[in-house]
Amino acid sequence: MDELGLKRYCCRRMIMTHVDLIEKLLKYTPDGRNEKKQQLRQHMSQEQE
Repeated sequence: MDELGLKRYCCRRMIMTHVDLIEKLLKYTPDGRNEKKQQLRQHMSQEQE
């Protein structure tokens, strides 16, 4: 952390406790929901074949 120049504990905490949530959050955007619906439709059509 010292090499990154993070000296304050609040900055270090942000790096240490970071969780990649972007995939989960994308489900709740209009584009994310539409993409999920499209993937589900493709999956369903593949199962029917």
